[in-house]
Amino acid sequence: MSTAYEKQRLSDEGRSDLAAKVEWISKTRGDGAGYDVASFDANGEPRFIEVKTTNCGSKFPFILTDREISFASLHAVNYCLYRVFDFSRNPKLFVISGALDQNLNLQPKTFEASF
Repeated sequence: MSTAYEKQRLSDEGRSDLAAKVEWISKTRGDGAGYDVASFDANGEPRFIEVKTTNCGSKFPFILTDREISFASLHAVNYCLYRVFDFSRNPKLFVISGALDQNLNLQPKTFEASF
């Protein structure tokens, strides 16, 4: 997902001024912020968006980083996960708002090892 969807959403809500400020953080600043897109709601409040895309169905499992989970918890009021699925055939989207650990079943899959 590029920022086009968010810019169109804000323009449709009469907020072209905010649409112009939408930033694809993972592209302009790199991965690691805990979210992909910096946007706004119609009232001008920040919206931090993580995008997870799959060519599979809506319930297909996906990977989240510790940073994404932590950021979502710290900014739950302004955090959204945009789940894009069936991307190559007929893209669809649903949104999960708030802390990820409160809305998803999370299972650890990788570990960092050190000496």
